Amino acid sequence: MQAVIRFLGYNPLPPAKGLSEQLVRHRTSLGITQKEAARQIGVDPGTLARWERSEREPKGPLLQAVRGFLARETDEVVSRRVG
Repeated sequence: MQAVIRFLGYNPLPPAKGLSEQLVRHRTSLGITQKEAARQIGVDPGTLARWERSEREPKGPLLQAVRGFLARETDEVVSRRVG
């Protein structure tokens, strides 16, 4: 997905409507697994999976961690993962 975004110059995925869709869209755009995204946010993969399915919502410090994850630029996160 990363290469597609670079080639097009924009993200072709539909806009996210809620936090769960934002998480999935951002993670997919980064080309990373739930396990890797959960590690970057600081939660276990099961927690992230529940957030992505809208079964639960992050609150307090976890919501701040999610916002930080969503605010990171695609290239920044990928370069940190690779480097």
